[in-house]
Amino acid sequence: MPHSLRGYLPVLGGIVVFLMLIHFTEAFIRAVFYVAWGGLPDFETALYFSLISYTIIGYGNVLLAQPMRLVGVSEELTGTFMCGWSVAVL
Repeated sequence: MPHSLRGYLPVLGGIVVFLMLIHFTEAFIRAVFYVAWGGLPDFETALYFSLISYTIIGYGNVLLAQPMRLVGVSEELTGTFMCGWSVAVL
C-alpha cells in the first residue's frame, strides 16, 4: 500500500463504523415500534425481523401481524436506499 494512503485508513474505518451505527439505530427504532404497536410479540423477535428486513435478506421466518405488513415493506425499501447511500458515501 502506498505510504500516502495509510493516513486515510483510520478515517475510512471511522466512517464505516459511524454508518453501521446509523443503520443499526434505525433498525433498533423500528423494532421498538413493532413491539409497541403489537406487530411482533417481543423485542428480540422484532429486532431480528427489523435487521433482516433492513438488510434486504428477508428470510420470511418471522412475519408481522396482518395490519402492519406494509410497514415491513417500507423498511425494506428504506434499507435498500440507505445501504446504497452508504456505498455511495464510501
